[in-house]
Amino acid sequence: MEESMEVKDSVITCKLIVNDQEISRHMLIDCGAAGIAFLEQYIARLHQIPLRELKVIHVEVIDGRPIESGEIPHITKVGMMIQDHKEPLPMFVTRLGLYPIVLGIPWLRLHYVAVRFTSTSTVTFGS
Repeated sequence: MEESMEVKDSVITCKLIVNDQEISRHMLIDCGAAGIAFLEQYIARLHQIPLRELKVIHVEVIDGRPIESGEIPHITKVGMMIQDHKEPLPMFVTRLGLYPIVLGIPWLRLHYVAVRFTSTSTVTFGS
């Protein structure tokens, strides 16, 4: 079933579902991010989202330099809802900056997402 939504600058609104509570946040769709999804560590602390420790993951920017936010020490799994689409989503927890949630290429591929940049940009789920 295809489902479309209007987007602005690859940013959409979603809800995280944590301890039966819905938390509305903006999310960046990042066609350059190699991880499935990323969550701002401040949001994880603020909402007391349970974290699992990882072996340290080193992240690099496009030119091979280490990313400013440093290594990724934790992962979590939370419910995520975009319009009528709902799923449990593993998210790497790190310092993100402007957007509290980032969806990467693996998530886009998993859902056959198409982003169309027109006068009214849209995101379409093919899955």
